[in-house]
Amino acid sequence: MVSRTLIPFLFMLCIPASALAVSDAYQSLSMDLVVKAEDDISAERNAEANARLDLALVADPSNARAFVLKGQVQHLLGDTDEGLRLVSIGLQIDPVMREGLVLQTQLASELGNLSVAEAALERFRRICKTNCAEADTLGALVEKARNVDDADPITDSASAKIDGE
Repeated sequence: MVSRTLIPFLFMLCIPASALAVSDAYQSLSMDLVVKAEDDISAERNAEANARLDLALVADPSNARAFVLKGQVQHLLGDTDEGLRLVSIGLQIDPVMREGLVLQTQLASELGNLSVAEAALERFRRICKTNCAEADTLGALVEKARNVDDADPITDSASAKIDGE
């Protein structure tokens, strides 16, 4: 009697192990696709990189690096809003990914989304402990975006005066 109950129990223990092996295979495939996409980005084959990153995310939807790179590619393809959205997803998965924080700061600054840019810069500064010139560069980028944002009301009122004359 004991062996009859023990066999199904052992069988149930084996199922998660085999499922985990499939998951590992998909994670490995996803990482391989990301490496190839990085090569495509370096060679300015952005459409090919985008397609590979789509496959990488199908294979492993929790691949933060794939989301960040796909955000970069979307920006390179001209869709900065979508790029920022994808980078933000990647950072939800891996909140301390340096490359993601840098890209989020850059894209948000370019879009004039100062609250996102400043938050990303602050998170970047927290993980960059010493000799972090990149944080200073990003800070200057956010400051430039802030100055452009501050200048907009003046430009708008000047345009209104011209239109009103």
